[in-house]
Formats: sequence, structure tokens, C-alpha cells
Amino acid sequence: MSHAAGRTQTLRILESKWYERAWTDQELADDIGVARSTIYKDRQLLLNDGVPFVEIERGRWRIDRKQYLSHIRLNRYAATQAYTLAKRMARQMHTPDPHAISLLKDLAFTLRQPLMDRLLRVTQLIPQGTADPKKAAIFEKVVDGWLDGRILRIGYRGLQAQQATVHRVHPFLIEPSPWNESIYLIGFSETFGKVLTFKLDRIETAVVMMQPIELPEAFDEHQLLQLAWGIWHGDSAETVRLCFKHGPATRRLRETKWHPTEDLTDCDNGDVIWEAQIADWREMLPWIRGWGADCVVLEPKILRRTLEREVMGLMDCYGIKGDFNTISEDDDDAWAEALFGGDT
Repeated sequence: MSHAAGRTQTLRILESKWYERAWTDQELADDIGVARSTIYKDRQLLLNDGVPFVEIERGRWRIDRKQYLSHIRLNRYAATQAYTLAKRMARQMHTPDPHAISLLKDLAFTLRQPLMDRLLRVTQLIPQGTADPKKAAIFEKVVDGWLDGRILRIGYRGLQAQQATVHRVHPFLIEPSPWNESIYLIGFSETFGKVLTFKLDRIETAVVMMQPIELPEAFDEHQLLQLAWGIWHGDSAETVRLCFKHGPATRRLRETKWHPTEDLTDCDNGDVIWEAQIADWREMLPWIRGWGADCVVLEPKILRRTLEREVMGLMDCYGIKGDFNTISEDDDDAWAEALFGGDT
């Protein structure tokens, strides 16, 4: 490693330490094994580079988190990964969002060419129009409550509710859905006395209260979502077993790890049994439907019955009376090509 590279790495380490907590120059010097004067010089270098320091008490410094803007330094491979993540985010945006657009543009200017120009062009494809100021204000209030550790008072109207319910929420997490562009707030509702999930788009009012939140000592966000298919968490789980038919479906199945608890078992005929522990199987329905006849529900029984009723409803919609001989092999091949021909 060159001297310059080593110096840059040392500054990154110091920057992360000052971000975590306050240090005197001597304390930090002792921690990483350098002279006190070196720490002082490094702090001045970072200060001149725009890193905001605040003196917590005499001689004890830390980074002001509210003013801090990290400087992203990416090699070409990390930059390409950042580009693909940002592009996926942009493609999922169906309404103008000033915060998201600002993020994408700021990220674009940190990337190497030609990634910069390509990402900037992507931002131009985001639906244009006037952003909803009320929606943006609610998002900002929720973020402020979460990052500052304050209780939120929100008016939330569920999908089937006729009017909003007022909740005093201790915000624990802001979590994106892994399956679409939706963002959720997860927190303890004093109104219902339990941890609930709130879709941000359904929050109609939000106020940040002065009271600090009470985060349980045993709270573990990874454990909370360990059994969730997306963001619907729960204290218990149910075994979901699916049979994937041999062919393109099983190949595609193996290309992705779909759930932390999943287990795959090969069958003699080439089929694959997929099994996982899921907190709420209802959240899986769109994914299961997407596989069509290549995925058969084995258990739980209520999930299988749900799909059976949907199949009968579809047969009724298309006027199918159970005579499947009317579907020719050519039609079947065309359907398979449409589903798997793109090698996605």
C-alpha cells in the first residue's frame, strides 16, 4: 500500500471514530497508537475538508451528526454497484419525489464517467410533475422522529379503513419493501400496545413530539424481520412448503436466495420442494401467483385453499369449464417462451 493510500485509510478510520463518540486528542492518539500532535493535525485536515466538528466539552471533540455529510469514495466496481442500485430505485419511482431525485443526482456526481451521465439520464425518465408537498412534509416528520428518537403522533388510515386512527408511535425502523417501492415505518403503537407496521403513503398527518422514545433493550431489528417475507413481522412463524416444477422454474428458483430460513429439497423427478418459516404467508401471494402453474402450494392448507379459490375464479373469468384439452401444444410453447424466453 502506498503512503498516500495508507494516509487516506487512516483518515477514514479517524473520521468514523469521531462520528461514533467524542474524544480528546490524547485519548484517540492512545487508541490508535500515534502521537497526540498527529491527531491534532488530522483533525485540522478533516475540518478543512468540510467535516463539521463540535467541542462537547473542553478539549473533547466529535463530529456533529446533524451537519455531517460523508464523502463517498468509490472504486469503479463499487461505483457500478451503486449505479445499479440507484437505477433500480429510479425505475421503481412512479411519482416525483424531490428527496429521492436529489439523492440520485448527488450520487451521480460522485460516480466516474460514463456512469455519471447514464445515471443523470435515468433521473430525467422519472415521472415529471409537482411533488405533493403534504406527502414530502410527512416523510420529513417521520424521518426527524426516527433519527432524533422522538415519539410521533400520526394519523393513519389503513387500506380498508374509512377514517384515520391516531397513534402515538415510538419509531424503531424505517424499512423499504424488498418487492416494490413502498416504504414503511415500524414502531410501538401506544394506541394498540404492540409493534405495528405503517405504510408511509397511508400516513395522513404526522407530528414530532418532545418525548423521547423507549427502545426495548432486547430490540433486535434483524430478529424482528427474520421471519418476515417482506415487512410483515410476527412473533411466530408458519411453515410454507411449495413444489416447483422441473425446468426453467427450478433453475430460476436456485438463482436467488428468497428467504433467510429457506430450505430446498430435490425430488427424483427433477422438481424442487421449497420450504421456509414465514411470519405471514399472505404477503407471499403476489410472488406465488407470479410462478403460475410451475409452483404448487403444499402447505399450509389455508394458503393452498386460497390459491384454489383464485384458480376457480380465473376459470370463471375466462369461461373455462375444466376442459383443458382446448389448449394446444403451440399455445403452451408460446406461453413458456413469453414467461422464460427473456432469460430473466
